[in-house]
Amino acid sequence: MDLYRRGLNVFPVCRPEEVKELARLYPNKINNTMKLPYILRPLFYYRLHLCNIKCSDRQNKLGHPCSGSRPWIRFEDLFDFANLGVMLGRTSGNLVCVDCDSQIAFEQSLREFTKRGQKFWGYYTSRGGNLLFRIKEGELANKKHCSISGVEIWGNNHFCVLPPSVHSCGVIYSWLDRTEPLWYLPANEPPPLLSIGQVDWLGVQLKKGQTHSKCFESLPCWTKALSENTCRILTSQHREGERNIKLTKAVYDVAAAIQLDIVGYKEAENLLHQTAARCVPPYPSAHITEMLRTALNKPGLKLSRQYFERKPSITFGHATILKAEKFVKEYDWRIHGRTAQTDRVVFLACIQRAKLDREEDFRASQREILDLANIQQRVTVRNAIKRLVKHELLAFTKVDQGGSNRYKFSEKIIIGNYPINPLLINGGVDTDTVEIVHGLPSRPIEQDIFLKLGKVAWVVYQYLLNKPESSPSRIAKATHQAQSSVSEALKKMLEIGLLTYSQAEGVYLGEHLSIETFEAIAERLGVLGKSYQRKVSINLDREINVNRQIAQARKKFAYLRKTKPNGAIMGV
Repeated sequence: MDLYRRGLNVFPVCRPEEVKELARLYPNKINNTMKLPYILRPLFYYRLHLCNIKCSDRQNKLGHPCSGSRPWIRFEDLFDFANLGVMLGRTSGNLVCVDCDSQIAFEQSLREFTKRGQKFWGYYTSRGGNLLFRIKEGELANKKHCSISGVEIWGNNHFCVLPPSVHSCGVIYSWLDRTEPLWYLPANEPPPLLSIGQVDWLGVQLKKGQTHSKCFESLPCWTKALSENTCRILTSQHREGERNIKLTKAVYDVAAAIQLDIVGYKEAENLLHQTAARCVPPYPSAHITEMLRTALNKPGLKLSRQYFERKPSITFGHATILKAEKFVKEYDWRIHGRTAQTDRVVFLACIQRAKLDREEDFRASQREILDLANIQQRVTVRNAIKRLVKHELLAFTKVDQGGSNRYKFSEKIIIGNYPINPLLINGGVDTDTVEIVHGLPSRPIEQDIFLKLGKVAWVVYQYLLNKPESSPSRIAKATHQAQSSVSEALKKMLEIGLLTYSQAEGVYLGEHLSIETFEAIAERLGVLGKSYQRKVSINLDREINVNRQIAQARKKFAYLRKTKPNGAIMGV
């Protein structure tokens, strides 16, 4: 528990007698010396759940205790009679392990780190020892050989066993003298933080995809998500004649990072202002701010490195997604009655999931769809997916290893055998020219507001941002929404200032608003921070699910709980 509060993703690992039992059952796959976790893959992405103040807040709201506090899945109970492991990499704050296979290698590593004044946590293992520290810039790439003989570097998708675990040979892992965190370090203090430059003597580098050029070291850590061209723009001096074009490229890349919650608005704006001030002559800060706000009003921006990456060849899965997107534009959603809008945005969220999986079928867990579709209640998503299956738009394929259902788009969508919206048929509209207005707000502040105003309001607002329109009936026809729903959405958005009606031109206009104005509107509606609270709740559920999976795996060895760490029966 102490290590967890220091930011480490700790979890139980099989004891030697449990490994021996598995080796007896599966001699071709497992040997007695292996270090086996009860589960592994989920821990690459999520930590275990330890009840905290967030659980208390949710308990006060829902009226029942956190499910993670149940005895059989409670954090403390998961570690009874088990070894202790820690996941390396991002879930432990970019934790790195210098794994020394011999006592000689361990002593040499201690000398090298101490000589350079670099701090670490260290402990003895059965053969040598391990050193632990964190890396400021990101996850390190794993390295089988480094500058010290007999040493391996583990920085991602790997775990190590911690004291006071017991090795299969009977040796108990132990911390270096007077260094055990629980007794000799301040409460909640994490392992030492080093930079990649401090440990480059080991011959290590950042994990692929996180490399940041040395000439960009002056930039904040979050700029690693930007393209190299953008980073070059942000660190260079630009002269009149070229500055506007280059700054525009940088602004849109930074705006995409803001939309993806990689960086906050103020921090990003300050960096752009610094770049503008270096221009010759200096570029006006007000112009930069206006340019950034204009970019942020365009939903679904992509980072430059994603936008310009080589497009994959057309596969069956990709072709299916194109057909599914065409289906959304053509299908007569009115068949679904009062749930049409909900079913539509859930289907759009399924398309987003299919794009991420890039396979014929895709994972559609309720938590992920709920977040993508900007829906508050999980039961709403569950019922919508059932309706989509009932209407033969989705087809269930299987349950994956994580326990989530997987679906694929039905044959009805593949062959195009579905009822088409009569507005398209009667109006002679070519659906290839119609854009999908996604019912999926990406920015948290948009999710807050339109969770309150509804799905139709989002579609109408996005339409009016780009094309002013004169009447509710014309808007309803253009967006394929019910006119009564459009009229109600217009009324709400006019009241709070998202739209204006121009008396001179006789049209409704969508307002390009600043983040501050959006926040003021959300606060007035009483929804500021709702999307963040939902993400917190989803993350808690994911953590609790990891606890549950470990508890279920440990039940298989319940009969071994009465044995001592060395395998002897307790009481004998």
